Amino acid sequence: MKDTKTINTQPRDVTPIPQTSTNPKGLSIQEQYERDSRMVRGIFKYYEVPNGVLRFSYKAYPQEQVKNYELFDGQIYSIPYGVAKHLNKNCWYPQMEYTFDKHGLPVQSLQRKIRRTSFQSLEFMPDEDEMHDTNILTVKQIQAMAI
Repeated sequence: MKDTKTINTQPRDVTPIPQTSTNPKGLSIQEQYERDSRMVRGIFKYYEVPNGVLRFSYKAYPQEQVKNYELFDGQIYSIPYGVAKHLNKNCWYPQMEYTFDKHGLPVQSLQRKIRRTSFQSLEFMPDEDEMHDTNILTVKQIQAMAI
């Protein structure tokens, strides 16, 4: 005869454990959430579809609700700092190219990042270095057109 085990069917305590981890700047998750929740004012640019509209949902922290956004190219908006940072740092796609390694074999490598969107602040932001992607791979000078 097999031994049987009794399974405890009492509900477990599932209260979330407070997160105390920090980001590279030394802020706790709660401090980072408060900073990313503050509203910033700026111009939304949609490079992929000029004069177009971008619709997306955003939720970065467990304590916030999913929020839907609809942003039109060239319009001025007040949005949370975290959303503005997301538009500037995470909305890009890679343009790849083939190069040759030291053995003469073709390998795929990142040529540059193609930015899809940006949010240009209209107010002073003390930690603006977080807003812009610092991994610029190529810079091209554009000639001004005479009118």
